[in-house]
Amino acid sequence: MSTDQTLLSASRASAILHVSVKTVTRWCIDGTLPSAEKLDGGRGGRGTWLIAESEVYDLAERRRAELLQRLPQPT
Repeated sequence: MSTDQTLLSASRASAILHVSVKTVTRWCIDGTLPSAEKLDGGRGGRGTWLIAESEVYDLAERRRAELLQRLPQPT
């Protein structure tokens, strides 16, 4: 991940994408958000995910395009 990119938390990304934090976390793990990095969570083991802002908006646009494709087309 480039150091000059703005990074978002999983919580902020979930608000932008209108999904749960758990969904964003799953996308970080499965590679849907490939630039995501997890910060060490210390003794509790629960770290914070950081995701490139540009990647979040790219995914939002792809999801929007997929949704629009599923809508009935006007005749």
